[in-house]
Amino acid sequence: MTTQPQVYVVGRYRSGDSDETVWDLQGVFTDQPDAVAACRDATYFVGPVKLNEILPHETTDWPGCFYPKAGVA
Repeated sequence: MTTQPQVYVVGRYRSGDSDETVWDLQGVFTDQPDAVAACRDATYFVGPVKLNEILPHETTDWPGCFYPKAGVA
């Protein structure tokens, strides 16, 4: 079994409610440390994505997604 290549998406959360979440794409990186370094403040998140993998149509949680600067003053 071959492991799919993975990239790290960096996004910036803007707003949201129970019906909609809005975020801006800030970059895509091949290494997690580079993705984390691109995060400027607590609104930025990093999420891993496997290439060539079909995701569910339904809204789901993003496994491995995190906010590296959350709680940092």
